Amino acid sequence: MEPTGVIAHSFDPAFPPQRANISYGFSQRASQTNYLSAGASGRFLVPENGGLGAGWVDANFDDSSWMQVETGIGFATGDVPLGPAEIENVALDGRATQSSEGWGGAPGRAIDGNTSGQWGDGSITHTNVSPS
Repeated sequence: MEPTGVIAHSFDPAFPPQRANISYGFSQRASQTNYLSAGASGRFLVPENGGLGAGWVDANFDDSSWMQVETGIGFATGDVPLGPAEIENVALDGRATQSSEGWGGAPGRAIDGNTSGQWGDGSITHTNVSPS
């Protein structure tokens, strides 16, 4: 339906047949537009506070005091992977509950620090089958 009230599209005379367990709808095609080519020049500034306000987005803003760079800034390049993030497991050895327990899949397994997704490694929880 268009904002004007005109029907933009309808399945007429009937809704077409569907396949079981398949999402149905219009095809969506994605497109990519490259606004900057690799190596294009630009400028950047890491502000110390909010003193710039919103004026820096104005087309006539003077950024001549900002550092000049080539595109790609802020992204890793090459074959060197980023180091692992340091994450604190705040749930480790805490208290976990679940609606039921089945096949030895105790709720404490969810917070034991073991991140394996393999049942045999003893870190996956399981509930009993319940009627629907």
